[in-house]
Amino acid sequence: MDRIKISGFGDPQRDNNFYYLANPNTGATIGGHGGINSYCPGYGIHAIDILGNPATCDEVWQQGYGLAVDLDQNCRVYWSDFSIFASQWLATDCGNPADFDNSCCSGGKVDWGDFSIFAGTWLDCNDPENIPPCIANW
Repeated sequence: MDRIKISGFGDPQRDNNFYYLANPNTGATIGGHGGINSYCPGYGIHAIDILGNPATCDEVWQQGYGLAVDLDQNCRVYWSDFSIFASQWLATDCGNPADFDNSCCSGGKVDWGDFSIFAGTWLDCNDPENIPPCIANW
């Protein structure tokens, strides 16, 4: 199923993006609005991108399908991610990528709650160049 992004239908200075999933076999679509206004007369479509399924790990991340705990962004949760996670242990900075439960922004830290999330995804893989055994999440 391809994902189509239609940008426009409104003021080009605003976020007026529409996303559709289109099944090329049946023509069925599922649409969603990602912007402020649904339509502004006088403006047209600015761009149409057919994104398709990611073919590389870089495309997985560019299209927003990266695994949150894949800290080194190589499409697999392994020792290199654990090393990054361990280097952030007890960090309290808000927005820390190892703060999977987002507790740092409310006075928490990278701790056992985050480790539990990390451990639950250990060895997960979504590398499109290795399916199977990796699993597509798009």
